[in-house]
Order: sequence, then C-alpha cells, then structure tokens
Amino acid sequence: MNYVSTRGQIKEKVSSAYAIKTGLAKDGGLYMPQQLPDFDWQHCLTLSAQGQSAAILSALRISPRLASIYLIAIPIMATALIT
Repeated sequence: MNYVSTRGQIKEKVSSAYAIKTGLAKDGGLYMPQQLPDFDWQHCLTLSAQGQSAAILSALRISPRLASIYLIAIPIMATALIT
C-alpha cells in the first residue's frame, strides 16, 4: 500500500514503513493511504484495544514486524497517558 501527503503538494508515494518512520511528508502534510481499504468498524469496536490496533494495522497492510512493535508500544503509551 502506498501513502501520499494530505497536502498534495508533492506527488511522491511512499511505503507504510517510510510513512511511519518519517511521520510528516516533505511538504509538511500527514501521510495517508493512497486508497482507503475496506474496514469493518463495527466489528473493530467489539475488540480489545490491542485487538483494535491489530485490526487497523492489518487493514493498512503494515508489515507484521512493524505491527508487532506498535502493538507492544501502544498499550505502554496509553498507560503512560492515563497515569
């Protein structure tokens, strides 16, 4: 899946790994999928927070290795924000 800038000032398409690693596009926009995948939001809401994260990352076709890093980090970051 390719990602593009929300500002659209550059036509560069990047991989999910590159978009996550850099965060912002060269024109200052956020990266978003070039095409949004089909996603069952109602089913996602029935899952645990970690399950929701896994479903979203899977739908965005984030590589399993990168997804596993985020699935570990998301609950840790959420706990830090709550406490």
